[in-house]
Amino acid sequence: MLTLLLLACNRQAAQDEDNNQIKVKLLAPPGVKIPAAKPFVYDEKNDLIDYHVAWSAEAAAVPQLVERFRAAMDKDKAELLKNAKADKVQREERGFPLQSL
Repeated sequence: MLTLLLLACNRQAAQDEDNNQIKVKLLAPPGVKIPAAKPFVYDEKNDLIDYHVAWSAEAAAVPQLVERFRAAMDKDKAELLKNAKADKVQREERGFPLQSL
């Protein structure tokens, strides 16, 4: 599956005989330099949530993965905030204040 995904986004995967790790070789026209992908890290901390998401440089090099991860991140964060707000309201109604992070 990973091989198909890598090939689908104009990349070539090769098996390394020494340690069986996958190496990705970018396919680009001659003379065109492709910048190296960087790991992604997102943190948000406020009175309701302490949210952390990260992925590797290897994953960041695959646009389809980045799109999928960002969509999941947005969905998960929205759901987390919704639940945290509802929890805060219930705690206040019952006299159990929300402790700060």
